[in-house]
Amino acid sequence: MRIIESASSEMIGAIVLTAIIVSAFTIVGSQWIGLIPLSSPPSANLIIACGDGNVPNDFYCRSGVIGCADEETISYSDCIQDCRKLNEIEHNKCVKRCEEALNCAVINDDKFCNTIFVCHNGGDPLEISRLSVFVNDVRLFHPFPTYNYITNMTTNRYVGDFTAGEILRLPINDPPQSVMIVYNNIQTGGKLILFNQKFR
Repeated sequence: MRIIESASSEMIGAIVLTAIIVSAFTIVGSQWIGLIPLSSPPSANLIIACGDGNVPNDFYCRSGVIGCADEETISYSDCIQDCRKLNEIEHNKCVKRCEEALNCAVINDDKFCNTIFVCHNGGDPLEISRLSVFVNDVRLFHPFPTYNYITNMTTNRYVGDFTAGEILRLPINDPPQSVMIVYNNIQTGGKLILFNQKFR
């Protein structure tokens, strides 16, 4: 009789111990799962360029930059102007060289740096309504003029996805000393800085 009682006590003890361990894992697991973000932050390859907003297509996204070395002050407009002096064969070669060169527009010259280009070169789409763009710590407000180089169309957009192959063409009044792009996370209420750079 005592053997049966002893075995029963051990079985009850094992069940209680198992229940305690399972409860502990459940508590720890639920707290750990709560720390896992519901979605990962977006990852997009953005290139920021500064140039003449009157130049068509996506040239600045292919070769435009802000803040070249001091000795590099080439601008696409000047380069093309110089090509016009050449004969037809040399002109075509010259234009190709202009397109392949970096656009090192002088950022203090508002004639050649009157537009900030935000170029989406791949990665996750970004919801335009959740994007905030700051130039010289001043926020630029929607709608954002969005150019699609595949359709060759520009639309002013408050909402919708900003996807690879699209360009935000944002007019500016003052030379850009800093550009920051922030993405609002609607799930956490936090803000993710996608791009933040100061320029000469």
